[in-house]
Amino acid sequence: MRTNGLAWKVPGGTGYLNVPDLAVVAPSFTRVGDLHLDPPPLLVVEIGSPSTRGVDRGRKLDDYRLGGAGLYVLVDLPAGAPGAEAIFEAHDVAAERVATTTGAIALVVGGRPLQFDLR
Repeated sequence: MRTNGLAWKVPGGTGYLNVPDLAVVAPSFTRVGDLHLDPPPLLVVEIGSPSTRGVDRGRKLDDYRLGGAGLYVLVDLPAGAPGAEAIFEAHDVAAERVATTTGAIALVVGGRPLQFDLR
């Protein structure tokens, strides 16, 4: 089987197999059964598009929250508008906070700084 990311199916979630665009896991992570992860990912990133935006903000966000992901970042890329920048929406699952910024975002993942810059 070939996928573009790390497959994760959250027990008790929607039942869908989620394959995020990027997942950062602890070095000691293990598979539980075929598709669950222990511990959950430290960071999950989804790149939104008009066809996936609703799923990314709906059932995937619900699954990642239920599964215990540390951070969930949804990246909305501009739709060809001149001068438009990417929008980052970072969901800190444990703290139940959402931060939104444009162009670039700085995060701390697993105690290490991480920056995405799409300017």
